[in-house]
Amino acid sequence: MMIIAVKDLSLIEQQLEIIKGLDRIKDLEVVEKAEKPKQSLVFVVQGIEVHLLTEGLIDLDQEKKRLQQEIQQAENFITSLNKKLANKEFVDKAPQEVIDKEKTKLADQQEKVTKLKEQLQTLS
Repeated sequence: MMIIAVKDLSLIEQQLEIIKGLDRIKDLEVVEKAEKPKQSLVFVVQGIEVHLLTEGLIDLDQEKKRLQQEIQQAENFITSLNKKLANKEFVDKAPQEVIDKEKTKLADQQEKVTKLKEQLQTLS
């Protein structure tokens, strides 16, 4: 596992033993800057990138297929939300809180697609 902590590097370093204990991590590298490892799953929490090295652990083709399917489902949902929000009748009749809720769903799905595409790209 690699953690790239542009921010809060010292905080992460102080918590290394706790982090390692979370999942019995043996090899953990914490750096401020690094080339992103190939064949890794990545997630970002408050500007800190966590890379889980996957080489030899998962079937890359199957994981790519799963991510592509998830992206397609999210994009289909985005299309339906856009149609709903573009429907003048819906917008005119729906309470503002319902419209705001749909807009929040749309933003969440757009963010999800972006992250899934980034994850897919790291596997390529």
